[in-house]
Amino acid sequence: MTSELGKTVATAIILGAAVVAINATDVQAAATQSLESNAVVNFIENTTPTKPVDPENPNPGKPVGPIDPTKPGGPNPGTQGPLSIDFASSLQFGTSKITTTDEVYSAYAQEVVSDGVSSFRPQYVQVTDNRGTDAGWKLTVNQEQQLTSTAGKELEGAVITLENATVKTVEGSTIKAPSTAPKSIELVPGQEVSVMSAAQGEGAGLWVNHFGNSAATVVDGTDWKPGEEGNDPTEFAVKRNNAVTLAIPGKSNKSAAEYRSVLKWTLSEVADNGSEEEGED
Repeated sequence: MTSELGKTVATAIILGAAVVAINATDVQAAATQSLESNAVVNFIENTTPTKPVDPENPNPGKPVGPIDPTKPGGPNPGTQGPLSIDFASSLQFGTSKITTTDEVYSAYAQEVVSDGVSSFRPQYVQVTDNRGTDAGWKLTVNQEQQLTSTAGKELEGAVITLENATVKTVEGSTIKAPSTAPKSIELVPGQEVSVMSAAQGEGAGLWVNHFGNSAATVVDGTDWKPGEEGNDPTEFAVKRNNAVTLAIPGKSNKSAAEYRSVLKWTLSEVADNGSEEEGED
């Protein structure tokens, strides 16, 4: 009996070992193989002009049509890329009665049209950097001359101020914002004033700088329409932005005329070390 039992156990052990050997062979036969392939994408600088966007919700896929309140035919077109000024608001302060007291006038809010619907936003300037170099840039504005009448008379002491500046880009972007953007800008006739600037590694893509906001500084207001043939002026409703103002001293001698000035916005590259180019303030 013992001998037969031993034979049975020995046979079971041999069979078990054979099964293990077969399984081990199967595992070796299922070894993983691998092969490498490639995925490639290239980019070049983009010279296509970028359309204006909503300054408070920048989205290049949903451009807007800004209205220029200072001239018919719409705003001037943006500059060519890849480093471009896409849009800059004109400032319309409307018509006011002549007074001898100090006065501050708010500009019309920036009207924009999207999908046929008109709405009002703060004034803004929009810049796009599609160079793909992260080289940096700077934006300035120059009120080329004091507000001047068609007869050549200056509005002495008049000061334009842009306040509550806010810099924005496309939602979710991880690109570094321009590091310099004064919260308040006072224009000085004949002088370049900094609006915003980006050092190396900053400011790629689309950026807007808006002055005030539609929730707090864009308000209901009125303006005057001059009367015809001796008729009294009439008031009408407008939207104004209290963050963009024109201050005029009461002592300034005012003519019954229109006064104008040109605002020149200049966008320029910066040197390789991130500093401003030589010869520029």
